[in-house]
Amino acid sequence: MDDLLRSIGGGGQGQSSGGQSGQGGGIGDLLGGILGGGGLGSVLGAGAGAGIGNAMGGGMGSILGGGLGAMLPTLLPAVLGMLGAKSGAAGQSGVHQLVDTMHAKGLGDVAGSWVGTGANQPITASQVEQVLTPEQLAQLAAASGLPADQVTQGVAAVLPSVVNTLTPDGSLPDHEQVRATTDQLQSDLAGITGGKP
Repeated sequence: MDDLLRSIGGGGQGQSSGGQSGQGGGIGDLLGGILGGGGLGSVLGAGAGAGIGNAMGGGMGSILGGGLGAMLPTLLPAVLGMLGAKSGAAGQSGVHQLVDTMHAKGLGDVAGSWVGTGANQPITASQVEQVLTPEQLAQLAAASGLPADQVTQGVAAVLPSVVNTLTPDGSLPDHEQVRATTDQLQSDLAGITGGKP
């Protein structure tokens, strides 16, 4: 079981040279960052010793419990898709557009904490509404099947760790690298949840 968790979670390689957990480490480290753990092993916790096979049969929502855990299987792929897609005339990724918008809206320090190698600062649901367009929020709601208020709360919870994971070297990579990483994370998540990548 430990080998399975290590292979899904990136083998414990999610530590960057700066020591920040969750950067560049795969879906396990991303989920651990979102849910306050250090990787998939800590996200699953007691489940590894208490019938993980049965829990996995019930889907990721049953593993992670209610609340944010119940939203992750549908919301996280939608957020990854938005951040990995090209946006704007310059052909930048969604994560580039997000960081630029956050700087323009006075949240540059928050965005910088996610991209950099220090601790991630939080973002509120109301700040999410400031930095994402109504169209983006509607697309996330449609893709995830969640009500708008849950989308903004969920995005606020996942965005710091997702951007952190997409910027493993403490800077914004080019669009192709962002897209490759989001594609891999979506594929890994689909493998865990049984969904489509």
